[in-house]
Amino acid sequence: MTNHAFPEAWRRGLYETIARRRDMRAFLPDPIPHETLVRILSAANQAGSVGLSQPWNVLVGVNLDTRTQIRAHVEQERLRAAEAFSEERRAQSLSSKLEGILDAPINLCITCDQWADQPKPDLLRALMANEVEDERPPERGAAGAKGISE
Repeated sequence: MTNHAFPEAWRRGLYETIARRRDMRAFLPDPIPHETLVRILSAANQAGSVGLSQPWNVLVGVNLDTRTQIRAHVEQERLRAAEAFSEERRAQSLSSKLEGILDAPINLCITCDQWADQPKPDLLRALMANEVEDERPPERGAAGAKGISE
């Protein structure tokens, strides 16, 4: 029988990393070195996916004018989506801050290409649907983001 377990030190490091993870609300304006970004994106590209399909795309936004357009679009969509929420959920949603889009030196937008030639497209769509909140309006989609480019 083969032992597929990672070494104890690796497992401990993984659990400690997860336990210490924090959401960031304030960002330094310092640029991220290209080598660091490549290393992060290379690691992310090794993540597991349905049927080894890796259906994601990464959009890297560094241009301030583009990030300003993105923030305006996100704000518009956030207000539109909040109309369908219960009062409590609406207040919670609208209390979120969007300043990080402009404050951070770089934005990463991870998308999933659900229409790509996937080995298990129904399973992929089911997993994606599981990530969507029940209260989201039915016409939600990525179509509004078209036309924004670096």
